Amino acid sequence: MYDSYEELEGKTVAELRNICRDINVPGMSKKRKDVIINAILDSESNSGSVASATIAKAPKINNTVTGIHGAFQTNITNPSAGKGKRLTTIVKVSAGASTGDFDLAGKTVGAVAEFLKEVLNISAVSKGIVNGEEVKDSHVLEGGESLEFIQPAGTKG
Repeated sequence: MYDSYEELEGKTVAELRNICRDINVPGMSKKRKDVIINAILDSESNSGSVASATIAKAPKINNTVTGIHGAFQTNITNPSAGKGKRLTTIVKVSAGASTGDFDLAGKTVGAVAEFLKEVLNISAVSKGIVNGEEVKDSHVLEGGESLEFIQPAGTKG
């Protein structure tokens, strides 16, 4: 959208703040002009405030992952933070027909099951499945993972 720092520097602070509102860059109402410009450029280099990606999965070759398939959502939650601390990646959680996207990176499967049992109607006998593989309740979730809770066959919920 904007090619350079110099192009943005030619705008007034009010214009820059309006751009921030338009592209969903929060917290710029009292920032200096240079901070606002950097936030706009950072936001554009990260494809806006919300980035979604779907990438084709390829088989492993020589223990090297050559691709991945999935839907991921990353939000810029702290644009003025240092590199590696600006983004939050969402974990997709489903239980039967119930599903949701949550910021659960760093939480265990067991803690998620306990916390969301009412919201998603998760049965106490459900097994945690992360990215298609059954895991223990102590498994720590990473951003971008998909967590499902599935009841064993023949179990009433």
